[in-house]
Amino acid sequence: MNSGFSQSSLHAVRTAKKHLRAQMKLRRDQAYAQIPDASEKLCANFLQHMSIPAGSIIASYRAIGSELSPHFLADSLHDKGFTISLPVIVAPHMPLVFRRYQPGDTLVTCERGIEEPAPDADELMPDILLVPLLAFNNFRARLGYGGGYYDRTLSGLRKRKKILGYGIAFNMQEVIDIPTNPFDAPLDAIITEDRIY
Repeated sequence: MNSGFSQSSLHAVRTAKKHLRAQMKLRRDQAYAQIPDASEKLCANFLQHMSIPAGSIIASYRAIGSELSPHFLADSLHDKGFTISLPVIVAPHMPLVFRRYQPGDTLVTCERGIEEPAPDADELMPDILLVPLLAFNNFRARLGYGGGYYDRTLSGLRKRKKILGYGIAFNMQEVIDIPTNPFDAPLDAIITEDRIY
């Protein structure tokens, strides 16, 4: 962690992120409207270029709003024999936990409006996380929503095992600069509808 970050520096980063989030939400909305088959393209791009060890547990997510949906990809990976899980928010300021998901499972909607596996679904520790985002750059820095859930989760899991974080995004979500602080967990790759970063 970079101890050179002062409180004023952290505040400046938070302010810059807030402004960039507003811009990127609009840009992502545009991409979502312009590329209606992006989910299928994402799946094809991922399966063609990404190699996943047999037996891997993959954490997907249920898309909300204009997020690029990994549902088609998750179902395809399940059909290929991989175990799929989905994130669950257990409490504010806590890492996510992941519960088993299979196509057709009944999901419950949490307070934030996100679909999650039922509480009695098996809890799993994933090997690969598919991570939603608002923006990314060529160095695989990610702009999230400000809750810090994925940063805490990736940092915590990486202390326990080898784990990969793959950002899922439209090409149009790439930017040159993303303000970062010492708490931001970098991603290992970004997968878009037709590129790998």
